[in-house]
Amino acid sequence: MNALVRFGWSFFVCALLALTGCAEKRFAAINQPEGEIEGCTEDSDCPDGFICVQAECVPIDEFDCTGDTQPRILVEPSVVDFGNVIVGESAVQTVTVVNDSECNLNLDAAGFSADTAPGFSCEPCDIGSYPQTIAPRRSFEIQTSYAPISIGENFGTLQIRSDAGNTGANGIIEVELIGRYSGAPVLVLDPLELDFGYVAFTAGQGGATRTESVKIMNQGTGNASLLIEEIYLPRGTDFSIPDEFSSIRPSNPSVLPPYNEADPETWIEVPITLEPTNNLDHSNDLFVVARPSEDEDPIEVSVALTGSSKGPPRIQVTPDELIFETAAGDPLPLGRTEYRSVTVSNIGQSDLRITPDLDDPTGDYTFSPTVVPPLPPGGTIVFSVLYTPTQPSDPFNPESPQRSADAFFRIESNDTEQLLSTVDLKGYAVSGLADDFLTIEMSFLNNSSNWAQNDFRDVDVILEAPGRSFFCRKPILSDQQGWDRQDVCQMWNDSGVFGSTQWLAVGANEEPERILLYGLGQDLANNQTFSVNVEYMEDCANIPTSLVADLAGVGVSVLLGILGGQVGVPITVDPGTVSDLIGSQCYDKTSSTVTVSVFVNGNEVASQQVTLRNKGDLVEAVKIRRSNGQFSIVP
Repeated sequence: MNALVRFGWSFFVCALLALTGCAEKRFAAINQPEGEIEGCTEDSDCPDGFICVQAECVPIDEFDCTGDTQPRILVEPSVVDFGNVIVGESAVQTVTVVNDSECNLNLDAAGFSADTAPGFSCEPCDIGSYPQTIAPRRSFEIQTSYAPISIGENFGTLQIRSDAGNTGANGIIEVELIGRYSGAPVLVLDPLELDFGYVAFTAGQGGATRTESVKIMNQGTGNASLLIEEIYLPRGTDFSIPDEFSSIRPSNPSVLPPYNEADPETWIEVPITLEPTNNLDHSNDLFVVARPSEDEDPIEVSVALTGSSKGPPRIQVTPDELIFETAAGDPLPLGRTEYRSVTVSNIGQSDLRITPDLDDPTGDYTFSPTVVPPLPPGGTIVFSVLYTPTQPSDPFNPESPQRSADAFFRIESNDTEQLLSTVDLKGYAVSGLADDFLTIEMSFLNNSSNWAQNDFRDVDVILEAPGRSFFCRKPILSDQQGWDRQDVCQMWNDSGVFGSTQWLAVGANEEPERILLYGLGQDLANNQTFSVNVEYMEDCANIPTSLVADLAGVGVSVLLGILGGQVGVPITVDPGTVSDLIGSQCYDKTSSTVTVSVFVNGNEVASQQVTLRNKGDLVEAVKIRRSNGQFSIVP
C-alpha cells in the first residue's frame, strides 16, 4: 500500500467517525516493515504488535495517543450477578473491556479490591499478564468466576486500572460482583419406621383406631426451600391419611422452608390412622415425593408402617428384684461394677413396644441398651443393669452397711393390662476410712438428641493426674490392631500411683459422661492437684464410641467384663469411615455449653459451666487439690 492510499484511508476513517485526535496521526509516515505481510481478515491473522486494518496488518504502535488525546474505556457489564451457586460448583461470567476511542488504550492491571469476599476469582489477573494494549474499537475479555465457600450473599469489586481519560481516581474503573449460596434443601422424615402396635378388631363389631404422625422437614442448609410434590399411601390397606394431602401434587407443590423447631410453619405433620377391618398383621408405606428445585429431579422417600390386630401384646419381666453384692454376699467396695440381668419377653400376639428408664436417687445405677426396637410376638430382650457405687449404701454404717442403696428399673409398654413394670434394685456398698471417692460428671447442651435435628455434638471430659503423667477419658480408637479401643483409664490404674479410675457413659449419646477416682487412701497424691478438662471433639458424635455407650453405657473395661471378652472389641466396619460419613451428613454446631459437677462421697462440692465455641477447643473446667486424704476445689 503506497503512502497516498494509506493517507486516503486514514482521512476516510477520521471523516467517518468524526473523532478527535485523528489529525495528529501520521499514517503515511509509517514505513512497511521488512518482509511481506500477507492480507488479513482479523487481528489474529497478524503477528504480534500488528492489527488488521482494511485487510492489511498494521503496527499497533501507529495508534498510540499523542498530544492531549486520551483513550476512552468502556466496561460491560458494570455489575456481574452470578446468581445462586451451589457449594462445590462455580459460575463464570465475562467482563468485556472496550476501547471506545481512536487511539490505544493501555491496561496496567486487573484484580480485586481488599474487601472482596472469598470465592471470587478472575483471569487474567496475574501481574505477568499486564500491561495489555487494546487497539481502537477493539476489546479485551476478563473471565470472572464465583465458587461459594459459605452460605449467604457475598460481594466483591473487580478493579481495572488503565490510562483512559474517563476513569476515576488512579485510573481505576470498577465492576461490582455479586454471588450467593442460599444452601441446599434436605428431606428428612421422622420417624422412618412407624409401628402402631396392637389395634383391636372384633368380628361383627369393627375395629378400634390408632393415629400416629410423621413429621416432614427440610433439614438443609441456609435458606433453601424444598418443594413437596406428593404425600400419599397406596390404596387397599387399613391405613389412611386425611384427604387434604391429595391437594399436594407436582402442579401445586407445598413449599417447605428450612426447619425451625419453634415454628410449626416449617414442617408438615402427617397424621396416619390404622383402622383394621380384619385380624391380620398390617403393613404399608407412606410415600413423600420432593424436589430440591424446579431444575432438579424429584426424590421419593418412604416411611414403613406396621401394626397388628391379631391380638394384644403381653409383657413378661423377670426377675422383679435385683440385689447387687459380691458372690460371697458381701457389700461391694466403692468403684467396683456389678451387673445383673433383666429379661423382658412378649408373650402376646402383637408387637410389644417398651421404654426403659431408671428411678435412681443415688446416680450409681445404669442400664443398657437404652433404646430398643419393638419386640415381635415370642421375642425377648435382656437388659444389663449395672451398679457402680460411689458412696456407701448405709451412710451411718459405711464399714458394715445394714441398708441398701435403692433404685427402680421401670419399663413402660403398650400392654394395656400392664402399662408399667418395675424391678426393685438394691445395692450394698462399703467404704474404708480416709478413702474419699471423687466423681466427675459432665453434661453438655446439644439442643436435641433426636437424629432428625442433625445435632450430635460430642464433648469429652478428661481427668488429668498431677504433672499430666496419666489421664482418664473416653476410650481411644486405635488402628494398630484392627481398630481396637484403648482404655487409657486402665493405663492409669496399672501404674498404681494415683489410685483407680473409671470412665462411664451414663446415658444415651454419652450424656452425661462420668469419671470415678478412688483408692488413694491418705498417702497417694498428697498435696497434689488434679485437673478436669473438657474438649469439643466432634460436631457430630463419634459413632464407634457411641456404640460402646449404646451397648452398655459404660467404659470398655466394664463392657469387656460383661461380655467376657478379650482385650479389644472387634468392629466389622472401619470406625473412621463411619465417623466421616456421619460427619458429612451433620450440620456444624459452633458452640456448646458444658456443665461439670464434682462429687465427693456422693455429695456435690462444685458445679462449673464453660462454653466451647469451636470444634477442637480444650478448656480447663475445675482444679481439685488432694491433701491429707481429702479432696478440695482449687478456687
